[in-house]
Amino acid sequence: MRQWVVAAALSCFVAVSAGAQSDFDQCLQSSPQDAQQHAARGDATAEYCLGFYYATGRGVPKDVAEGVRHFRVAADRGYAPAQAYVGYFYKHGQGVAQDYGQAAQWYRKAAEQGFANAQTDLALMYLDGLGVPKDQNEARKWLHLAAAQGNGQALNVLAALDRGGPPKARLEPAMDAFEQGKKLYMAGDKAGAVRPFLAAAQAGNSQAQIQIGYQYEYGEGVPQNYVLAAQWYARAANLGAPAADCNLGFMYENGTGVSEDWIQAARWYQTGADLNNKRCQFLLGRAYEFGIGVPQNRASAIEWFNRAGGGAQGDPQAAYFARWLRDPTNNIGFRNQAEHDLVIGGRLRFGMGSDDPAGLLFHNSAERTAYLMRQRRSLDVREAQTMWGINKRGYDDCQRNHGESCISPGPPPPSQ
Repeated sequence: MRQWVVAAALSCFVAVSAGAQSDFDQCLQSSPQDAQQHAARGDATAEYCLGFYYATGRGVPKDVAEGVRHFRVAADRGYAPAQAYVGYFYKHGQGVAQDYGQAAQWYRKAAEQGFANAQTDLALMYLDGLGVPKDQNEARKWLHLAAAQGNGQALNVLAALDRGGPPKARLEPAMDAFEQGKKLYMAGDKAGAVRPFLAAAQAGNSQAQIQIGYQYEYGEGVPQNYVLAAQWYARAANLGAPAADCNLGFMYENGTGVSEDWIQAARWYQTGADLNNKRCQFLLGRAYEFGIGVPQNRASAIEWFNRAGGGAQGDPQAAYFARWLRDPTNNIGFRNQAEHDLVIGGRLRFGMGSDDPAGLLFHNSAERTAYLMRQRRSLDVREAQTMWGINKRGYDDCQRNHGESCISPGPPPPSQ
């Protein structure tokens, strides 16, 4: 498993929803119709916005390939953010065939224009040797350029390269306001804490951004608002705060405040897990356990559960799941109670084995539910056949013994 799977362009893409970048603020304040008119006059930013609208399904039917086409038009016109996105799509094979060489070329175009997210992405390509020769010195060059612009991900990766340990703590601005909010919050004045937390968050304090996101998510001192929660988590994640990665990923998994998207969820879990966040490691293990945005893989699930459960601050639940999955006779179980009820259906499921959906990747809950429904139907058939076999043997024994009340099992159940 690669260590450097974090994609800075992905962080940039989520910032669209967060409104953290002026280019995307413009897209959010406009409409597909307006963008279409400006794009027809050669406006690269409008083409960029059209790419965003189609890639996310905002105001138009979602069509990633069409989004890529518009991003490419803007990229060809020299617009650096669009060039970074074209690189991202080639790297991950979304809307185009996966091509690491093309990804590296487009990241480089944007990086050479000074676009920090692309500089970080290009560095990660050099660290992994994807589309370019593996070269840590070249990676460091681009990481330092991005870090000089305050790119949180670049700072974290550089710290991990330098020490091989936890990322360097970020110096947070507006800590006086954050501490004031913390004091009010701990005293029970959650509504009063909102103002200083918000001031610190707007000044770029990632701890405050996570806190205000949490309060919006759970309606503490403010009206509950999942969209604003996701936006604040995204801002903190873009600053390299791993706790925000977990929160944002979980919102993508559940479709709260953002569109349900398990690919995005898994990527945010991976980002935080690589930065040694125990909760993200647990969630990534769970993603591999059930195929949430990554191909289901029992061994990878065990690996990440072990990481989450290790050390003095380890999660005992993660350690338990690692032990459970290490026994190959154990079924992987279910993601939640709703999945359990769907498959078990109040029955004694003696027909369930330890089979895994090995290699299956689910993009959302609908895909996984469809898989579970097929599993349930298969269990229904197997159990009906088993019960018919038991009844048939009883009937045959009764007939051989000349019993007077032999009950026919009837015709065998259908095989499908």
